Amino acid sequence: AVAVAVSPTSDRLQLLEPFTAWDGKDYTGMPVLIKAAGKCTTDHISMAGPWLKYRGHLENISNNMLIGAVNAETGETNKVQN
Repeated sequence: AVAVAVSPTSDRLQLLEPFTAWDGKDYTGMPVLIKAAGKCTTDHISMAGPWLKYRGHLENISNNMLIGAVNAETGETNKVQN
């Protein structure tokens, strides 16, 4: 085994607990959190640039999610609830 030391105050790396195993059942009846309007490329979903430094930190990279996408309900960009 390899021990990985990550500072608990790091904003670039985050140690995660293992996810529970999938029970084999699909999720149903889940709400749509955002529907993007128009063209939606990977750069709209997760922009590059300064955000790349957070690619090892799940919570920080999720703050970058969909900031370039246009919300189909409101027509606004970067208007989603985290």
